[in-house]
Amino acid sequence: MPMSWFLLSLALGRSPVVVSLERLVEPQDTARCSVGLSCHLWDGDVLCLPGSLESAPGPVLVPTSLQTELVLRCPQETDCALCVRVVVHLAVHGGWEEPEEGERSDSELQEARNASLLAQVVLSFQAYPTTRCALLEVQVPAVLVQPGQSVGSAVFDCFEAGLGAQVRIWSYTQPRYQKELNLTQQLPDCRGLEVRDSIQSCWGRG
Repeated sequence: MPMSWFLLSLALGRSPVVVSLERLVEPQDTARCSVGLSCHLWDGDVLCLPGSLESAPGPVLVPTSLQTELVLRCPQETDCALCVRVVVHLAVHGGWEEPEEGERSDSELQEARNASLLAQVVLSFQAYPTTRCALLEVQVPAVLVQPGQSVGSAVFDCFEAGLGAQVRIWSYTQPRYQKELNLTQQLPDCRGLEVRDSIQSCWGRG
């Protein structure tokens, strides 16, 4: 079962509790979305360039909060790496403004309002000496497009990082319609995690 940062911090503060982490066998990054949304993860990393803020042309999809979970990526039973799963929660921002006379016909406006929303969501990850940016395309059906409404979440598996590392995560869209979200967290070390037989750097540590 995935372990949230909040529950993990509670567990690590109560010796002798040992936390067992979910194991991922898939060596490649993956993405999935909550019910009603569709997701596509671009192959490979993208450039980490947030760009300037732009005015939304109508309703747009934006990240509203970030959540992380620790998992293990294990190509082999005793050769695992600590990995940070990122959950980004999304909502609809802005709405349609009434067009000025002659700008759009009623049929064009209705067609736009009945269209699904497509957003390119960037997840930027830094854990010295690693910097990565992943791009997820998220599509929301028109029935869920209501201004201010939360539409669900996208899950990215996962960013590898060293035990005890400090990680920084940002999320924003391309184009960018609001200030990027950011999160800074300290990863635990071998103590308190059930990883001594899985991560080689923890072997022999009590």
